Amino acid sequence: GKSWTNPGFGNLPGTDIHGLSVAPATGWVYANLAGKGLYRSTDGGKLWQFISSATGGAMVLVAGSGSVPTFFAATMEGIIRSTDGGANWYVIPNSSSLLGMALAVHPKSGAVYASGATGVMRSTDNGETWQALNGPGEAVALIATDAKDEAHLMVVSGTGQVYSSINGGQTWKGR
Repeated sequence: GKSWTNPGFGNLPGTDIHGLSVAPATGWVYANLAGKGLYRSTDGGKLWQFISSATGGAMVLVAGSGSVPTFFAATMEGIIRSTDGGANWYVIPNSSSLLGMALAVHPKSGAVYASGATGVMRSTDNGETWQALNGPGEAVALIATDAKDEAHLMVVSGTGQVYSSINGGQTWKGR
């Protein structure tokens, strides 16, 4: 982050991006355009290739690890998942209680974190089951994981308050 360049939007068919993620194994960039779907760039954002329209209604997009990353996208109806690089998407059962505001995937363990009504939920099985973490007590808008320490999580609430947990979400401190 010491220096930045502006690659523009290349050949993307719009600029209303609802999710931008980098696949850790390849460095490829994925953009989710509102109303259009998922696009991939293998050259840092100069040229984009259309992948799927299934994510056009998603608010958030994250890529997991692996040479073919598992993707998660949060919609207002729940979370959808792709295990084939974004070509095909499936609704994760029992994910409708997740708000569709925030998602994160830990780059090493693959644990998925999603926003719930009063905090954060975690899945260690690609979204099949979810565990409620002791949340900060309000809706969560952003979630970040620490690649070096899986027990360290940070969230930003819907009101803009920043919270940090150093014990995997058991307790939170406001910053």
